[in-house]
Amino acid sequence: MTNSAEKSGFFANLLAVEAELVDRITRVFRFDESVYQEVEEDPHAIPQATLVVMATSVLIGLGQGSIAAAFLGIAGGIIAWLVTCTTIWAVGMLFTGEPAEYTRMLRGLGFAFAWNALMIISWFPILGTLLQWIGFLAWFGSMILAVRQGLQTSTPQAALIAVIALCMPFVLLWLFN
Repeated sequence: MTNSAEKSGFFANLLAVEAELVDRITRVFRFDESVYQEVEEDPHAIPQATLVVMATSVLIGLGQGSIAAAFLGIAGGIIAWLVTCTTIWAVGMLFTGEPAEYTRMLRGLGFAFAWNALMIISWFPILGTLLQWIGFLAWFGSMILAVRQGLQTSTPQAALIAVIALCMPFVLLWLFN
């Protein structure tokens, strides 16, 4: 009897975690800034953020038109997430002069990544391009909310940090070209 109770508890916990993940993603899509505070304070949200990045990366890959791109997209998505987080974290600490936890940025920006799922129909003429731009702008807005929460800064400062961090690779390429 204990074994079935343990299985029941396991499945109940699994469903609760899944419901929590769906709730968090829904709140990201509603631009509910409280979700960023919640995930940044939850040290157990890194697996959820990783799952969001992986699922979104698969959708981006499918939008490129192939199964291979979907699976290769996972590696690219995770690398993009880590590089973006690292860059924003470093720029943010330099800009604010305050220490910040890298894992907070990792969790918040992982959930903000969900907006890139709109790229699944990037192959579709006109509408695909429009949704890519909407997805990018929504991702940028969510990223600002995550940065603001993760670095405990104002919205204009968070936007400036995000812009500088996103432009940094292009500036470095230009300088070393």
